[in-house]
Amino acid sequence: MNPALKTRMVAEPHIHPTAQIDATAQIEPGAEIGAYVIIGKESVIGSGCRLSPHAVIGDYTRLGPDCRVASHAVVGSPSQDLKHREEDVSWLVIGQGNRIREFVTINRATAAGATTQIGDENLFMAYAHVAHDCHLGSRIVLANGATLGGHVEIGDDVVIGAMSGIHQFVRIGRMTMIGAMSRVCQDVPPFLMAVGSPPRVYGLNSVGLRRHGVGVSSRQELKLAFQEIYRKQLAVAQALENLKGQATTVEMQEILAFVRSSQRGLVGLTQPDYRSLF
Repeated sequence: MNPALKTRMVAEPHIHPTAQIDATAQIEPGAEIGAYVIIGKESVIGSGCRLSPHAVIGDYTRLGPDCRVASHAVVGSPSQDLKHREEDVSWLVIGQGNRIREFVTINRATAAGATTQIGDENLFMAYAHVAHDCHLGSRIVLANGATLGGHVEIGDDVVIGAMSGIHQFVRIGRMTMIGAMSRVCQDVPPFLMAVGSPPRVYGLNSVGLRRHGVGVSSRQELKLAFQEIYRKQLAVAQALENLKGQATTVEMQEILAFVRSSQRGLVGLTQPDYRSLF
């Protein structure tokens, strides 16, 4: 076979004849579209993506290269916010190398022109849900049945355990671990471990920090921050005052900046007034 012809054939997308693809959708070279897949209008399927049979990619959804979408996942469905109008064009933008397993649901944003944003190399296990207007980083794991409300923000390298619920507008910092079946209604600072309903913060995610190459000096400073904020029963403002001038590492500066900017309060310090969270 002519090498040029062989290269062209390999690059072409493989689309099962039963797939239903809107005429405005774009399928990039090397993508594989399985039986009975549905792809909505103006959506983009990146090169090397594999969509298993019966997967649904909604309207206005951009899937980066090398993503995998398992059977019966629904990616790019409309926002469930009652303010969303059918005529509003909102987006879901997903990076490269994501793994989206069976029955996962991911919603587009609510307002016209707004975007639900997901980074690279995340794993969404079966039945996980990402609601409208969420902004997720990279290398995140949402275990089976984990649910994110609208406008949730999650940093890189976070693990959220099975059947956990994250309230709308909550922020979860980088390299945090949330244990299974947790109910999270307030912000979780980076580098910590929390579990429960309501959650209790148990300490640093030391294993995760070492795996990601965070050095000893940074871990020592983070331990000091954890003790001041969570173990000395101080007001947050007082803890921050005590830590002033002691942030010599990037990680320490990050956790202190996160705590200062929290609008919902921090998990594990006080019981939230749930009436104020809705």
